[in-house]
Amino acid sequence: MMTTHGADSRLPADLRPVRLVARRDLAVSRVRFRKARYWHIKDPLSLRYYQLRDEEYLILRLLNGRRSLRAIKQAVDARFAPRHLELPHLQAFLGRLHREGLTIAMADGQGAAMLRRARARRRENWLAVLANPLAIRFRGLRSSRLFDWLHARTAWMFQPWLGLAGLLLIVAAFSWLLVHADTARHRFPDLQTMLSGRNVVWLALALTVVKVVHELAHGLTCRHFGARCHETGVMLLVFVPCLYCNVSDAWTIPSKWQRVAISGAGIGAELTLASLCTFLWWFSEPGLLNAVCLNVLVVCSVGTLLLNGNPLLRYDGYYMLADLLEIPNLQQEAAAQVRRVARPLFMNDQAVGTEDAPGRRAVLLTIYGVASALYRWIVVAGVLWICLVFFRAEGVPIVGHALIIMVVAGLLVAPVIRGASFLLDPRSRRHVSRRRLAATAAIAAALALLFFFVPLPHRVSAPLVVEPANARPVYVVAPGTLDQLHVAVGSEVRAGQELAVFVDAELEQRVAELTGMRDHQRQHVANLTRQQMADAKARDSLPSAEQLL
Repeated sequence: MMTTHGADSRLPADLRPVRLVARRDLAVSRVRFRKARYWHIKDPLSLRYYQLRDEEYLILRLLNGRRSLRAIKQAVDARFAPRHLELPHLQAFLGRLHREGLTIAMADGQGAAMLRRARARRRENWLAVLANPLAIRFRGLRSSRLFDWLHARTAWMFQPWLGLAGLLLIVAAFSWLLVHADTARHRFPDLQTMLSGRNVVWLALALTVVKVVHELAHGLTCRHFGARCHETGVMLLVFVPCLYCNVSDAWTIPSKWQRVAISGAGIGAELTLASLCTFLWWFSEPGLLNAVCLNVLVVCSVGTLLLNGNPLLRYDGYYMLADLLEIPNLQQEAAAQVRRVARPLFMNDQAVGTEDAPGRRAVLLTIYGVASALYRWIVVAGVLWICLVFFRAEGVPIVGHALIIMVVAGLLVAPVIRGASFLLDPRSRRHVSRRRLAATAAIAAALALLFFFVPLPHRVSAPLVVEPANARPVYVVAPGTLDQLHVAVGSEVRAGQELAVFVDAELEQRVAELTGMRDHQRQHVANLTRQQMADAKARDSLPSAEQLL
């Protein structure tokens, strides 16, 4: 990172020039969070975004390749007195700036170093894919011009009255389902039906279309408020191809309400689409339109309530909450706070006594961090269970089992590697209390044994028919349609009692025809009887006519 030349090598380390220069092509914007000023740094090459505090941004600006560590420290101390910057912290921060590519080193061999960092990031991306095969994102294409063209033709959609109309439609659909909750519950198919081979195609198609609408809403809203959607591509969400739009440029917008609107645009579009499909599904006859609307309704409602709209997952709801609370790195701060709370479980008192977040904020961050981690595992377990149900129905449960093993193993690899690296590092191992670590490991092992080996209630659903003892079944021996029912369910009946009346339209028509033929023949016999005294021919025909009757 730093090199020395000539007389510089004879100077103390803190007096040698820091051979780092801040990149001049970085885009910088100023925002405020919780009455504090922050600086958003945009890397135009990698499209990565960073957030620096005032003192961190000053350090970045002071990097010109000639200033020493002590000079930088003195400048920061003078600007932010009475606070003092420690040299080890300054060196660590400079290392992070260089690793993230925000600085250029004035040294030989930087091309090889940059290549190594690029390869390391590619390896991290592949490890992320293996750790989460349920959501695989592919490299996208530049899409700024596309959204410029789309926004010019859809700017009318951002009128306030149209947003109010969409909100009223959402409220109307929710109220309708709430009022008709019993009927809706009976009309909704069960999970087996939704995951049947015939319907899963419509479900996947609905997911693809809904995600196109969702991501376009993000991109167009981002463009409407002056930011750019630099990248649009394809991702596999539960193995279904979906669109994604990178709207990270929204961090350059100073207004938090506009950033909240960008994050919530996809949710609003999905809820509006779900509301429209609610009424189409409710009032349409069973068929293609009815099935498509039902699948869109399920995808939008489940996706909004359990995934996109839930702030415990790092999707739209998370970014909305982070902006509303003005905590841009909410998940990182919550994870760091959980680690601070967990330190007494395996570290000595010297390591435990580190700086903590303010009291109320620390409690909220701890609760959020624990709830977020638990909910992520619950969602993963739910998705894996749905996949297992589908593969079982298709007769290939081994695929579902392999998927579960791969996903769970991928989720455990990163924590295990971090834990092993921590324990193998001599500097970290000095602060580990073996007694506390052993007690924590024993408790964790006991809980794991309880979870895996203690039998839990297991229920199996199966059809059941209850028949009374000594009952004699009564069957209908001829086809017909029930016309009258003379007894109620559960009532006692006697032998010979009329229970119901069935109507057979074809049989009744045949009876009517035969009755007409009989009446006609009777009249014919009566006529022959009157004519037999005067007509010998009638007298001869009478026996055969009577026999036919």
